[in-house]
Parts: sequence; C-alpha cells; structure tokens
Amino acid sequence: MAQRCCSKCFTDKNLREKIHNLGKIQRCIYCRSNEESTIETSELFNLITPIIEVIETNYRESETGLNIAEILKIEFSLFNPLTNIHALVKDTFYEHKPLLLDKKFELLSQDLDNGWEELKAELINKNRFFPQTILYKEAFLEQGNLFNIFTNVIEELNYEITTSDQLFRARISEQILQNGEMKQPPNDKVTFGRANPDGIPYLYAAETLDTCLTEVRPANGQQVNIVSINPICDFKVIDLRTPRKNISFLSLAENDDNFDFKNILKLVNLLEDFSRELSLPVLPHRSRLDYIPTQFITEFFKNIGDLKGLVFQSSFGKGFNVVIFDQELIDWQKTLSTQQIRINGVDLKYE
Repeated sequence: MAQRCCSKCFTDKNLREKIHNLGKIQRCIYCRSNEESTIETSELFNLITPIIEVIETNYRESETGLNIAEILKIEFSLFNPLTNIHALVKDTFYEHKPLLLDKKFELLSQDLDNGWEELKAELINKNRFFPQTILYKEAFLEQGNLFNIFTNVIEELNYEITTSDQLFRARISEQILQNGEMKQPPNDKVTFGRANPDGIPYLYAAETLDTCLTEVRPANGQQVNIVSINPICDFKVIDLRTPRKNISFLSLAENDDNFDFKNILKLVNLLEDFSRELSLPVLPHRSRLDYIPTQFITEFFKNIGDLKGLVFQSSFGKGFNVVIFDQELIDWQKTLSTQQIRINGVDLKYE
C-alpha cells in the first residue's frame, strides 16, 4: 500500500499549495496530522524533481558528507520540524532513485562566498556611497548579472502587513507623551538606527509589547511610553526572519528556464547574513559604523518594487521588529492613548 504525506510535512509554500490542490483528505503518518490534504510519495517525487536535479547536478559526493534527507532539510529548508524526514525521504526515493539514498553530499552553501563581508568592509572603510565590490556590481545594479535573480528572490519574501495587525511602539520619557509625539522624529532630529541613516526617519515598531520594551533598552526605574498602532491600509514588507525557510526554491526553479541555483543559493546566504546582522546587538561606540551596511541594504529594499518596510527577528528573544518607511501608513487618528510603564527590573544574560 502506497504511503501518503500531507501539506503540513513541508515548509515550501509552493509545494504545500500543490499538495493541497492535488491531494485528498487523510491522516499523515509522517507528521501525525489528521484530516489534511495528502498525496502518495510517488507523486511527491514528481513534484520535487527540480530540486533533485539541482542536487545531482551541483552537489559533490563525499564519504563524510550528508545524506539526501539532510541536504533537503538544511540547504532547502524543505520540511516541517515535526516531520519524520528520514522515513518520508526513504519512501519517496526508494521506488524512483534508490541509489541516491546511499549517497552523501557536501554542503554547497558553505563553499559559496556571497561577498557580504567584502561589501561591509568597503562600505565602512572605503567607498560608502559608490562601492566597487563584485557583489554590489552584480546584484545591486540593474545591469548586473544577478540583479533580476536577486529581485525574484526578494519577491519570494514579500510579507503583508494588514489593517488587522496590531503593532507596538515605545519611547523612553519621564513625561507622558501624546500620540503625535510617538511618531518618528522630524528630519532635523533623526539619529541613525539599524535601518535608517542620520536625517532619514523610519518608524520602528514591534510585534509584541515585550519585544517593543526590550528593543528600546530601558534602564531600571525608567519610564517608557507605549502605544499600540494599526496600519491604515495593507502594505508589503520584506520578511527577513527566516529567509531560507520562506523562499520556495521550487517556485524559483519553475519560473526560470535558466535556473541558476548556485547564484540563488549565494543570494539566499546573503539575505541570511543580512538578517543576522539586523538582529545582532551592537556596541554603542561601534553602532555608527556597524549600522552602515544594514542601512545600505535597507535603502536598496526601499527602492525595489513596492516594499514599504521590513520585518526582522528581535535580538532580545521572541518576537519580531517592523521598520516602516512611511509613518503615514499608520492610522494615527484611531491610535489609543499612550500608556506609561515604569521598569521595575532588568534581566542580564552573560557568557
């Protein structure tokens, strides 16, 4: 009897949608989900054939490498963490390509230099406005060989902020601030941040109250003003929380006749590096310089397509931050009155 897997076994949105459309409702033995859309593993093999071809073409075999299940998990972030990956891969490949189950491959992403460290050094120490690195010329300029690939990858990370979303904004102040004072500062008073240079204001907000409070780094005993805000309309941002997980390699392969996997993987690595950079705590005396690369790429996103901001993981635990390029996307008329909170303690973590 053929085994069946369900849409919840996977994180790839393209694959999940296809299983949902093709499948029938049944129990899944691989992730233990009930009443989900399922397909036979033979059908799954056909759906992921583009990825299999990529692995066979681009990955080098090695006795010390990883098996096909681990490659699909690490390099393509294909599976849900709750899925019995090795059982699913064995059942999927056994009928069609059993020899692949015995092979091991080296991780390709570790061998690809995406140029991020070189670009960072160039922006900080050499050419701030007109960098000359290969990465900049190929991926950030319209005439570059990677520009179209980069924009396609970025489009995979589009995330919609809707009018039903509630976000939080905080400012440290002993005085109770009015709603208008909770907006971004005027141009002549804007200082640099993770995403914005001096003089260019963006609105920083957070998913939760706790995330919002920790991001402003209050000291014990300080007063923090908090306001909850809602968008006035739906708008798109780039979601940088888990780029590899949110990008559909299958979708990119299907939409590009000249699928350039190595360069796509290089750009995914770049976005992961940038995502980590955004979330890293920065020492105050280094922040003016260390924020320059993240400000540079944020400015690039700002001028690509119809993106109105970005989302990234907070460096202080759970929750995410939202950077909105235009504060007029917030419905300030419906914003509730500011709430003031006094900090009664600060937890320190050290290593």
